[in-house]
Amino acid sequence: MPNFYLKGFATEANQIGVVQLPGTRRFIQATSDATIQKDFYAIPGHADGPDVFEKGLSELEGDATKIFRKITDDGVWPLSQADREVLATFLTVQFLRGPDQRRHMEQTIALLTRLEVGAGGKAGVKAWAKREHGLSVSPDQAEQIWNEATQPGGPPIKLAPVGHIRQMLELTPELIRYFAARPWQIYQFSRRSLLTCDAPVSLIPNQHAHGDEGTGLMNAWAITVPLSRRTGLLLGDPEALFGKVSGAEVSTGRFDHRGEPSTAVARMFNDATIGNARQWIYHHPDDTAIVPEKLPEPRAMEIQTSGAPEQFSGEPFFGRPSETAS
Repeated sequence: MPNFYLKGFATEANQIGVVQLPGTRRFIQATSDATIQKDFYAIPGHADGPDVFEKGLSELEGDATKIFRKITDDGVWPLSQADREVLATFLTVQFLRGPDQRRHMEQTIALLTRLEVGAGGKAGVKAWAKREHGLSVSPDQAEQIWNEATQPGGPPIKLAPVGHIRQMLELTPELIRYFAARPWQIYQFSRRSLLTCDAPVSLIPNQHAHGDEGTGLMNAWAITVPLSRRTGLLLGDPEALFGKVSGAEVSTGRFDHRGEPSTAVARMFNDATIGNARQWIYHHPDDTAIVPEKLPEPRAMEIQTSGAPEQFSGEPFFGRPSETAS
């Protein structure tokens, strides 16, 4: 989490309340300590230094800091189109940058690998290793690959930072429209307080969606982002504008407005934040009372699957393997 962001929920001395899910561990610490995650984006051997991507993020955070202050400190709303575009970019990157997204990538690769290896059967492992990785493996190695690949959840996958960075660079231009082309509402509270967490960009499900339909950027009813202890940003439902105006026009900010703060709205933000937290919830030290005693367990799994076999028999799904490797 960016340090500038956590300061919006901290004391003047930059002390912030921290709760580790499921809530048994609660303490106060400096915001600078709460943001430490060493070498998460390090690219060893890069010509411009291993921290080259961190420097790029710092530039974006510097621009976002100014916009946050305009909103939270100066009460500016709606934003200029230029500031709105910067904030939309920041929110998109924030959605993609966290450990939760890296785990999502790792778990997706692991589950796809599990299905691919399992479907080929034990006899196809050597051919799979040669085809996918250019490796010639022994029978013992093939057995080990089979056992690791077909275990529940798939093989252990550890994605290098450069793979995560590449995904962010590729997806940000594609996903930014799902943030920008929504009507934005700002809520500024005088008495109610907001929490935040380690994944503060939360998707609110559409109540009219089909029961088996997941919630994503495209079909979410809304997106909530607590900007500070007293300020919440809601990126609203674009469906009401479908067929009336273009997404490009919505992206100008023409339909942005101030929302009416209330206890119910504050609760909606905080419920969304708690539900989206992976391991950490953050709050102003004076707001310990609004953090529930009962909290969710830490979330380790980022994707849900159905229909995949619980275990594989060792036989290929579709007849004999097409080739073998010795």
